[in-house]
Amino acid sequence: MEVSGKEIRVGGTLIRVAYLDGEGYQFLNDPEVALASLQKSGSRIDLFTFIQKISDTTPHYDYHLEWDNMAVLRISTFDD
Repeated sequence: MEVSGKEIRVGGTLIRVAYLDGEGYQFLNDPEVALASLQKSGSRIDLFTFIQKISDTTPHYDYHLEWDNMAVLRISTFDD
């Protein structure tokens, strides 16, 4: 399924979890629009997960939030 130009995967049988294909490397510009599209899709989805850009550490949404550790390294050129 595609929402807001991003591929969404749905998994699970008892609890259906939707997430961005490539989560950790793909980010939503507007999760509110994605949620509205998922609700209209008719698919049974119990939980939708997404992350903000790694460089953006301030929470911007009033959804449940769980902090996670990520090791990142900025690379600007091939020689780096």
